[in-house]
Amino acid sequence: MKLKMNEERFTFPYFNELTDELCVNILSFISSAPYEVSETMEAGSLMKDILYVNKRIHRLVRSSNELWKEALGRMCFKEPQLWQKSVTSFLNDEDFNESSLDVVDSPTITEFEACMDASCKKLSSMSPRNNFEVGAPEAAVSMRLFRYILSNYIKFTSPVFVMQGEAFIGEPIHLHLFEPRYRILVRELVEGYDMDDFGNVSLCAEARLPKSKFPKFVYAYQGTIGYRSPACIVELQQCTIYGDGRADVTLVPCAHVWITKAWERPNSGNLYFVRCLRMGKQATNIIETGLRRHRRYWINNQNGMGEENHWVEGGVINGRRVRGSIQAILAFYENPLPQAGLRQGQNRNENDEERGNRDGEN
Repeated sequence: MKLKMNEERFTFPYFNELTDELCVNILSFISSAPYEVSETMEAGSLMKDILYVNKRIHRLVRSSNELWKEALGRMCFKEPQLWQKSVTSFLNDEDFNESSLDVVDSPTITEFEACMDASCKKLSSMSPRNNFEVGAPEAAVSMRLFRYILSNYIKFTSPVFVMQGEAFIGEPIHLHLFEPRYRILVRELVEGYDMDDFGNVSLCAEARLPKSKFPKFVYAYQGTIGYRSPACIVELQQCTIYGDGRADVTLVPCAHVWITKAWERPNSGNLYFVRCLRMGKQATNIIETGLRRHRRYWINNQNGMGEENHWVEGGVINGRRVRGSIQAILAFYENPLPQAGLRQGQNRNENDEERGNRDGEN
């Protein structure tokens, strides 16, 4: 970065005279890990700016176990429901289990150090599948562990189902899938799983672990798969497949994600795959708050003939979420059951007419 002529240049000429241990402590204090500052900052200063200051710092970043252990520790204490759970899942040969995210607490220093040491030892005994996921063998084992956790647990790759709608964690979604591309999606997802007569999906006894309890894929509920579009990971918990490939499915959302990459699989009838990044707790709450604000409910008409042509909106009233005009909200608030409220209004008008007739006669 170039400095203007009137700007003072701050330097620390004695940095190169410090020991490697002191340099690592300084770098740990001033640097940021990938996604540490923001979910939009993929690289962080450790992988972008600081790495290319000079050859010595480049060597320290690549070879220091303490530097990356501190970075992973900061992420575990910042987002324990994501990073701490990921480290634990890796250590126990488990798939990432979103169902227990809310009960994960920040680990103590002793627990974290023990977990990190065991994870690093396990990763050292593994043969790297490729340098992108795990890192080069000469890199620090804690750096390789960070990249492995990020690539295999925090990020998620799967086929995507695109349809505008809404998704809330734990609330089932019932769909009928009939497009050819989604027939392929369902058929491939249930491989390695059993389905009983009621459509309940379960993991085969001979399935190779680690594997999730239910098949998972991405539901793009905003109808778009562009960069940074929100979506959610859903579990296929019930599935009934018909002879022609159509399927009735029950999906349960388990995690919100940001889409970072999308591509079409060749010869699949426009079936797309996406690469996603799991959202943290704060981003998930913001997304679901926005979705609930726009959630729609119908109010039955006075004849009970189905649904009226207007929305009722406003918030939670009498334990139910409503949306629409102020008059409808007030009516709904005074009378929790719309039909009863309308009948009461009719009776009130009839009583007023009778009272007016009696006054006229008097």
